Amino acid sequence: ATEDTTTDPATGGKYTGSFTFTSEGTVTAENAVAASTTVLASQLGVDASAVTEVAAALDSDAWTVNYAVTTTSENDVATKDAAAKMFTDTKAAFETAMVDAYKALDGSFDSTIVLTAFASLVEATEDTTTVPPTPTTEAPVDENEDTYAGSLEMDIVVATAG
Repeated sequence: ATEDTTTDPATGGKYTGSFTFTSEGTVTAENAVAASTTVLASQLGVDASAVTEVAAALDSDAWTVNYAVTTTSENDVATKDAAAKMFTDTKAAFETAMVDAYKALDGSFDSTIVLTAFASLVEATEDTTTVPPTPTTEAPVDENEDTYAGSLEMDIVVATAG
């Protein structure tokens, strides 16, 4: 069966995600961010510039990496699918890529990286209020009048500091 994308094409979007990993080796936040950016881009099938807002934090013995990824209409579905399958289908490939990327940043790194969780992508939200279209009502039509019906849709974006 072929997929019909002519009626509802994917437009791409911005999503947030996170993953956690552990390592016996010494990991720094700076290198965790750099390695994660590279690996996320390759594993999610996007350009490195599409992976943004990458932050890494150590909690107890696990690192949590939060990030945002922007997709295009061409890679939106595949990127979301790759993220959804990362922990089950491509976990080993992700771990290997993280080790390789980390070794490229720190030549003394000689350990494994174990992916302990990988969240599905969630559509990024700004403080956005969407005003739904106003339904039109049918009114008695006077034959001498022109009648027009329609609706108006408006997105209002409120920027917040922080």
